[in-house]
Amino acid sequence: MPNSDKAISAESAEIRKRGRPARYSKEQLALMRGIVGEPGSDRFIIDKYRSFLVAIRLWKLHDPECQWLFPGPADASDWRWSIFTELGKIDDFDDQVALAKEICKAEPSAKAAINWIRQLRGKHPAKCETRKRADSWSLVSALSHCLDDYLAHHDDCSGQLLATAIDQFNAAFHRWLTMRTESQT
Repeated sequence: MPNSDKAISAESAEIRKRGRPARYSKEQLALMRGIVGEPGSDRFIIDKYRSFLVAIRLWKLHDPECQWLFPGPADASDWRWSIFTELGKIDDFDDQVALAKEICKAEPSAKAAINWIRQLRGKHPAKCETRKRADSWSLVSALSHCLDDYLAHHDDCSGQLLATAIDQFNAAFHRWLTMRTESQT
């Protein structure tokens, strides 16, 4: 005869949903599916829909600073959709535009742009790509990764301490740059 204290309670018998909590209702997802027009998981549909929104909004701005994202205006298949997908995960449109302009100035690879956007969103640690030549994106990524590591181990670090350290680093960098320039002349 089974022991009664080992029986499953009503609370524990409920089926728990796995994954992230739902951000959109079933009706909203159905609307997105209709607009996207492709089969796929909920996450795929949401990402695709949000990338469409970003691309359309940026396209309608007709901002010359964002044109790098639209290399073939007559054919949307040439647009930089992977970057639009990551930009679509940023909720504020003004932030999307500002970041899109920065990306267009630097013209990084899609992988570098995506890593930088994810890092800014705080979703992934900085990933340093091996490149043949140095670029500012890789350097910012590496420096941010170092700073993130430091802050992860020093939760008592204040904003004032951080600002002082950055000022000291900046001064040291300028001294180094001056010495390097003088040694090359």
